[in-house]
Amino acid sequence: MNIVLIGMRGSWKSSVGKVLAQRLGFGLRETDSMVEEKTGQPIADFVAAQGWDAFREKEMEAVAHAAREERVVISTGGGVILRRENIEALKARGFIVFLYAPVGELIARITHGSRKRPLLTNAETFEEDMQRTWKEREPLYRAAADVVVNTVQKDAQSVAGEVFRLLREKNVI
Repeated sequence: MNIVLIGMRGSWKSSVGKVLAQRLGFGLRETDSMVEEKTGQPIADFVAAQGWDAFREKEMEAVAHAAREERVVISTGGGVILRRENIEALKARGFIVFLYAPVGELIARITHGSRKRPLLTNAETFEEDMQRTWKEREPLYRAAADVVVNTVQKDAQSVAGEVFRLLREKNVI
């Protein structure tokens, strides 16, 4: 059984994934890192050169590879839920956890961190891009998730602890 973390940019999938994998004694697969390794370039550069459709194809390959493994925490890119094939592959051997935070909080988290992320829509500002993307994706995250974990006013350690507790309650681990 794998544990799959989904959510928007800034939902702490990578940070929680590292803590959770260590706590479970599982491996960690980050699909965005897998794509960067495969393409030999940062996602922003790949998207600028090849476009989002090409990135989604590479992402689908990374998801399929990670989903075939056992006993891994899979930290996905925010758009993984845009392709039904990704969710089907992840659900085949995985339990999906949606790391939730409202869009305003996500914007604040990213604003305080790295903003070297390509826009996902034709919006003129990062904030508008995040608003549009959130509106499109939130229902998809909820539909794909086995559980939703609220990350508001929590750090990665406490979120990982909450995910761990839920996994035990639901007899996943």
